[in-house]
Amino acid sequence: MPQLYILVFLLAILSSCSRVEEKGDDDIHPEFVLNNADLEQAILEYQQRIFADNQKRMARGDSVYVNVFAKGINDSITRYILFPEANGYSLIFNTPYFVYKVGGHHVFFTFRGARFGYKEKEHVHKLSEESYEAQLKKFFPNEYREMHSSKYRLHSYYLYEPENCYLTFLYDSLIDKTYKRGADFDKILIHISGKDVYM
Repeated sequence: MPQLYILVFLLAILSSCSRVEEKGDDDIHPEFVLNNADLEQAILEYQQRIFADNQKRMARGDSVYVNVFAKGINDSITRYILFPEANGYSLIFNTPYFVYKVGGHHVFFTFRGARFGYKEKEHVHKLSEESYEAQLKKFFPNEYREMHSSKYRLHSYYLYEPENCYLTFLYDSLIDKTYKRGADFDKILIHISGKDVYM
């Protein structure tokens, strides 16, 4: 009889345990959060600008995100360029990237290093076809459906080029914010150490 109680007790414990699920490769990527209030505030402001411009598109379910391109100017100055990401196809050209959430919306961060370019073959990093399909489906579902509805798998491309936001940081402190149209390699006039300098 005591063995029956032990058996019932063990079965009760085992049935109350939940099975720990193994994580697949897609679940092992770390989740990042921003660690700079000035950068986060600038992203929130830029989100408002581009979301206001794209209300009709977003109401249809089209995707628009902020993309942040980070580059070091020198050992103490970093530039973050904020620009809109409204085309899933550009994920191919902006690799590698990280995805953050700011203000409840996804934000792409691109840190370009060695051998980058606007041609896919110039990249050291490349999304596999499977990863690209998964990313397109997750972040640009309308574009994904449209691409797969065509037997030629054509991409539509939305031309939208508002002003970029160029943020210049001295270590962790924001020293300049400039809105202008341009490219990530543009130099910006900033005031630093009592001087006006293009960097």
